Amino acid sequence: MAAPDVGPLALELYEQLTGLAYGDEDHDWALLCLCQLLTWGDEFIDACVADRDGRDGWSQVLDPMTCPAPALPWLAMLNGVPIPPGSTEQETRDLISALPHFRRGHPDSIDDAIRVFLTGDKRVTRVERYRGDRWQSLRVTYAAQTPDRAPIDRILEVIFPAGIVWTYRVDLGWSIRQMHTFHAGETAREVATQYADARAFASVLPEVS
Repeated sequence: MAAPDVGPLALELYEQLTGLAYGDEDHDWALLCLCQLLTWGDEFIDACVADRDGRDGWSQVLDPMTCPAPALPWLAMLNGVPIPPGSTEQETRDLISALPHFRRGHPDSIDDAIRVFLTGDKRVTRVERYRGDRWQSLRVTYAAQTPDRAPIDRILEVIFPAGIVWTYRVDLGWSIRQMHTFHAGETAREVATQYADARAFASVLPEVS
């Protein structure tokens, strides 16, 4: 009977018990199976912290880009990073990278968290002191780059500092103020010649903030 497949930790323990392993094959690998049973709960931890690819194991499990997928919730907790329900593995890795605990709540960190869920060049417009109120903050993304606003709403609920009233909006394109700034000094006729129609004009994306 061929030996059963076991994890590296079980195999290491089995090799240390070589003196007890005589005739194990004749007994259906009872000792090897016992080693697997004894180490089963520790195999994942050992895989996380073991040295591999020339790197120290602990350094890999603490890196969101190389951390084994089942350990990502632990790494997010360690960094104080909230992960919205339904986030994919890659979104989780990107969120942990974008929101280390020492940047949590910083305006740039909030924008980076939003960009995790965007496509294209991931444009985010930020307006602090929204409506003239220092306690309000606005974030705007654009329809062509926002496949689903739901995960963005969920992450914004937990990453804004306490006391800040936030507003999130998905716009078709740039705002009237941005239009005026971009076309400052031009007449309406000159502006109209640059676009196929009104929708094309309204859909222009502003510069990345």
